[in-house]
Amino acid sequence: MSKFFLSVAALLLSCVIASAQTPPAPSRWVNQRGSELLVLTADGQGGFSGYFTNRAAGFGCQNQPYAATGKPVQNKFYFVVTFPECNTVTVWRSIIVGNTIRSYWDLSYVDSAGTLRRANGTDVFTRAP
Repeated sequence: MSKFFLSVAALLLSCVIASAQTPPAPSRWVNQRGSELLVLTADGQGGFSGYFTNRAAGFGCQNQPYAATGKPVQNKFYFVVTFPECNTVTVWRSIIVGNTIRSYWDLSYVDSAGTLRRANGTDVFTRAP
């Protein structure tokens, strides 16, 4: 019984450690909409920087790389991208599961009337060669 408990505890601990990871630098990740996260540098404390290129249909500021920065927070990591030409900021709350990043995103933007709006959704990024 104690071997079983230790095995389960080790498995749970490995899941917590895995979920607290941030993407390695360098690495490239592509989501289901064709958008790309390129992680170029790591700061040694779990943070990273790189670029995000939006290719999601129905959203502006496409096909141009924008600066992306990320930081670990508890068992997740967050990364943020500002799209100045579109008056938009997007934050992804993410975990790494194997060769995928599962994310919930929250996009804030100013519409043509000057009103702050929000949209949200999910992304699954897959590590690309």
